[in-house]
Amino acid sequence: MIVDNEPASLAAPGEGLARLIDRIDQRLMWLEVWICSAALMVMSVSILVSVIIRYAGIKMTNYGELALVCMAPLSFVGAALCYARGTHIAVDILRVVRNRRFNCLLNLGVILMCLGFALIFFYFGGQFFIEFIESGEIMMDVGTPLYVPAFFFPLGMLMLAIHALFDLIRIFLPATSSLPGVRFS
Repeated sequence: MIVDNEPASLAAPGEGLARLIDRIDQRLMWLEVWICSAALMVMSVSILVSVIIRYAGIKMTNYGELALVCMAPLSFVGAALCYARGTHIAVDILRVVRNRRFNCLLNLGVILMCLGFALIFFYFGGQFFIEFIESGEIMMDVGTPLYVPAFFFPLGMLMLAIHALFDLIRIFLPATSSLPGVRFS
């Protein structure tokens, strides 16, 4: 088998898996950036329209509700994106202590806690989402169904769980990944 025109004997064990994980992770981050960017755009426009409507004294629906709806993808999908980029959850001791094995164990603990949190929140966020679908509740001003923002709770936590699972796998792979992380190998 040839990997990037190199003989298989030169490829490190697990290198193909590391590259696959990196590609999937990069595409997932691209999707997260797109979702957060769209949410921020909708939020900005809806707030601008709301300010103009209030300032002009126009009797119209308050579109500020859409800004509230956009807080869900920014919060939950944004948390997954920040975790993946290493900018959201950090343990400062990982940067101070120079013992590689100790850092790996701490990193493993952080990854397992994030994975556990994400899976638990995915479950309860999913229950929350289903409850809103069944209830048919809507928000007051524009009439946005409550399941729309609730959808981003389990989605963001699923994305976070995938990133954490990939980090867990990366710990045991050769250091060929282009993404940051501490590894045992």
